[in-house]
Amino acid sequence: MPVYVDHAKRRAELIEVAIELIAESGLEGASVRSIASRAGYSAVVVAHYFRNKSELLRQAFERTIELTGVRIDEAISAGSDVLATLEIMLPTEPVSSKTWKVWFAFWGAALSEPAYQMAQATRGREGREIIKRVLDQCSAIPLGAAGGREVQSARLLALIAGIAAIATFDPELWQPEFQRRILRSELDDLRNSL
Repeated sequence: MPVYVDHAKRRAELIEVAIELIAESGLEGASVRSIASRAGYSAVVVAHYFRNKSELLRQAFERTIELTGVRIDEAISAGSDVLATLEIMLPTEPVSSKTWKVWFAFWGAALSEPAYQMAQATRGREGREIIKRVLDQCSAIPLGAAGGREVQSARLLALIAGIAAIATFDPELWQPEFQRRILRSELDDLRNSL
C-alpha cells in the first residue's frame, strides 16, 4: 500500500526550515542541500516542491511577512492597545527577532536582484498599511495629528525598522523594554502633536 504524503504540510515544513537557516546563516547558509538535510529529506525531495532555490527562499520571505500579518490581526482582534500591537513588529522576542534576521538577509539581496527589490518595496508599502490599520483600530491618535495617517505610519515604520536594525545587531544594549520605551515615546509624540 502506498504511503500517504501530505504535500502541503511537507512544503510548509521546508519553508519553515528555510526560514530557520536564513535567520541563522543568511541566504548563503540556506542552500537546497542544507535545507533538505535539516528537514531530513534529500535535495531531490526539495526539488519536487520548488523549481529552484530562489523560489524556495522567496516563499520563505513571503511566509515571514504573512506570519507577521497574522500576529498583528490576532492582536487587533484580541483588543490589544497600539503599543502592544506594534511591538509585534519589533525584535523583542525570538519569533520577531528571527523574522527581522530573515528580512535583513533579503535587504542585501535586493541590491542586486530586481525580484527581491520589488518584494522589499512591496513589503514597505504593506508595512505602512498595517500600521495605518493598527492606528485606526487600536489607538487614540487623532487622524489629523502629525500630518495625518500617511505621515504617522511613515514615521512609525521608519522608527520600527531603525530599532530593529540596531537591536538585531546590538541586542545587549537594545533590550526589549528599551525598544518599547522608544516606541511608546514616539506614540506619545504622535498623540500629542496636533
